[in-house]
Amino acid sequence: MTLKDKVEKNYEPSKKKQFAGQPIIAWIFQILLMILALLIMNHFIVDNIIVIVAAGILVILTFVSLALNNHDR
Repeated sequence: MTLKDKVEKNYEPSKKKQFAGQPIIAWIFQILLMILALLIMNHFIVDNIIVIVAAGILVILTFVSLALNNHDR
């Protein structure tokens, strides 16, 4: 679809759910990361390689969701 087609058809890009300029899924990943940090800090779970990998995955998922959101704009 060319720009001319979009203008002629009053094209509106799909609006994704956002809060404070970030997609809701990014907020969920960030909140999960904070909960994980609090659980480690309060010694409810042990700080081992599995927890560190889980935290890394949450960080990567957060950045990917933000990057995909910026790509759509």
